[in-house]
Amino acid sequence: MNDRVLLGNRLDPITTTLDFLECSVEDAVETYFSLPGRTPGDERYLAYESQELTGSLESLLRGIEPLTPTGGQRLLFIQTAASWTAVFSNSERDPHILAPLAFMSGQKGVEISAAPYVPYGPEPLARDPEFGSLSLYVHDFKETPKYFRRAIQVLRYSKSWEFSNSGDPYEFEDTAKYDQRFKRDRFTFEMLVSYARHFGLRPFDEDFYLTDRAVLVSRAAPSSEAKVASRHGVARQASSRIPKGRRSNSEPKDAFGIDRSLLLLQNRLWPVTRSLHFVETTPEKARQAYIAHAQQAFEPDGGVSRTRRLLTRVWNRNVHHYHSSRVSGTLEEVLRSLEPLVQLGPPRYLFVPTNSDWTVVFDNDFAGTDTSTMTTITHLAGCRGVRLVAAPHTEGRLSDYDVERKRRSGALMFEVHAAGEWYKTERAINLINETGRWEFYQSGTPLEFEEVDRYSRRRRLDRFNLDLLAKYAEALGIRPFDEDFYRPDEALALEKPEPPWPGTNYYSISEVKNGIPYRWDMH
Repeated sequence: MNDRVLLGNRLDPITTTLDFLECSVEDAVETYFSLPGRTPGDERYLAYESQELTGSLESLLRGIEPLTPTGGQRLLFIQTAASWTAVFSNSERDPHILAPLAFMSGQKGVEISAAPYVPYGPEPLARDPEFGSLSLYVHDFKETPKYFRRAIQVLRYSKSWEFSNSGDPYEFEDTAKYDQRFKRDRFTFEMLVSYARHFGLRPFDEDFYLTDRAVLVSRAAPSSEAKVASRHGVARQASSRIPKGRRSNSEPKDAFGIDRSLLLLQNRLWPVTRSLHFVETTPEKARQAYIAHAQQAFEPDGGVSRTRRLLTRVWNRNVHHYHSSRVSGTLEEVLRSLEPLVQLGPPRYLFVPTNSDWTVVFDNDFAGTDTSTMTTITHLAGCRGVRLVAAPHTEGRLSDYDVERKRRSGALMFEVHAAGEWYKTERAINLINETGRWEFYQSGTPLEFEEVDRYSRRRRLDRFNLDLLAKYAEALGIRPFDEDFYRPDEALALEKPEPPWPGTNYYSISEVKNGIPYRWDMH
């Protein structure tokens, strides 16, 4: 317990990051309901209700439990003894709600964090009383269009510290401290408290919070009949997570003309199956190669980069902390074991054998398996790699690239990566739509089985299609969309401790499919 922080940090992680908006609690709640997706009639509408509460600070904060990986379903707004409102979320990680509120309200937002240091290891360890990170972020969109008006942070990685600051310093800052020899001394807890006071904030003082002026905003019960009256006198129609017009049982139009039933598992596990990465080796050798990546940080030319070595040490910390296991079940069950998907640094990997010399590799990145996972193995195991992407181009859904037009960008990609090389693509054929226009391009020497005459057709969509992608893959001994091609009962799993990067968010497959990671009001 650390008595210097709010409630002795008993409610970590709720009280680890403290968000403040410079307005009254009524105005803060009103601003939240003005965010995209909060207004009836908005096709992204999700119903929320508000409730006035009173009680002790600890009881109010415990009222937003249970915590969830993504949060945003329950937010608590508490008036303070100053002109600020504190905002708390039921997210296990920083929900990033302050910036949208500051932007929509035109008011200043201040984020203060004093996080404990959590020793990194294979088992849960006692928390160090020393801070693991201290940060101060200021949003002021009136003064600057930049995301941060001011950002100061000191962060501990095992035995090393990192210090960063951006934006113009305020007059009250002790800028001379930023040149201290030891990085941990450049921004201290005492400095954080002092800076907060200049904004009129006493974030770690329980008496600073006026617990008789608190409002809980929560997701309304999912009933198509119920109407929820908010404290603002607006009747809000309750809804399920998927807004009307984007129900999962209504497949959007696909510009490729792809039949979803032809994709792996009928595309039910998108984005996990969006990009399929194959390495020409056994699952065990692929696993060993990836673990070796924690010990060796090779540059493309075979040399060793000091920066890459440092980052690898920070990221992987200790190779003995990896946990390997065997998993079994149907292919869908095995792939669902990757959940939750993460936004920063996937800690979970699967190596699934096939009825050929190839092994398919998955990780739990929310955007689909990172190509670097495959190239790490092709480099260290000395084997070829093949990347196949079949992403339907859709309309009527939120998109990772094109939220305004509500499309998910389509792509057909066939890539062959060289053995023993780092990111060396021997052959690539891509048909992609990221900007609203289809682009076709190729690189490398065509393989003997390719139908090269198609590449000169006038219409780009006719140059490469799903049938051709599957045909090319089969010529290499891969049947990517055939569930019987995989042997999930012999799969290997590899997991490393949760990466310590701040801001990591967690999502279910269904949340990613419905665009939650790309909706700033949901974070």
